[in-house]
Amino acid sequence: MGKDVVEVKMKLDKVVPAEFKVDVHHWLILHGRYTVLFENQSVAAV
Repeated sequence: MGKDVVEVKMKLDKVVPAEFKVDVHHWLILHGRYTVLFENQSVAAV
């Protein structure tokens, strides 16, 4: 999505509506937690 943190933040600021900016970081974390497949399944049990 971007090469550095600032670039990613700028892109997200363009697409995330103002009323959701307070909670969007939680949604991104949860999305990653439940959609990213782990190579080592023992890590997923933590």
